[in-house]
Amino acid sequence: MKDLLAYFRNSSVRKKLVLTYLVVIIIPILALGIYAYQSSKGYLKKQLMIGMNHTVSQTALNLDQKMEKSGEFISFIVFNPIVKKVTGSELPDILSYAKELNDNIEPTIWYYININREMKDVLFYSDYTGKQIGNFIYPSDAVRNIDWYKEAVKTSKTQWHYDPQLQVLFATH
Repeated sequence: MKDLLAYFRNSSVRKKLVLTYLVVIIIPILALGIYAYQSSKGYLKKQLMIGMNHTVSQTALNLDQKMEKSGEFISFIVFNPIVKKVTGSELPDILSYAKELNDNIEPTIWYYININREMKDVLFYSDYTGKQIGNFIYPSDAVRNIDWYKEAVKTSKTQWHYDPQLQVLFATH
């Protein structure tokens, strides 16, 4: 420090002025630069958080709408009298099953699956059939002991489940 002070004292007036102006100019510019950097960093961080919150909110809203639409379809199908008749009791013969499926149930389900790409498949499990009927009705024997099936039998509400092994989100009613 003493050497620096001695150099400054022994310098010409011109060098002293230049050094003084440099110090007087550099310190405020440096301070202003650091302040501007910190302010813009904080502002950008705040804007990023606002943007991310908006994106998450919009994604959640879209997901809610899709799940609600799927839930409405599930309720429509579950409470459909023809579906109840086919899945809820024995029809007189396989021909009656086939006619009801071909005329009423399968066209509605295929239509819905085709216009709603989020839904990949619709399966009905019936206690009244011992084999698969059509593309959508299966015997409940295969799933009767699975937890989600037991829960679905106990309630009349739509419940959403996720199978991590299959990576599938599905609903029961």
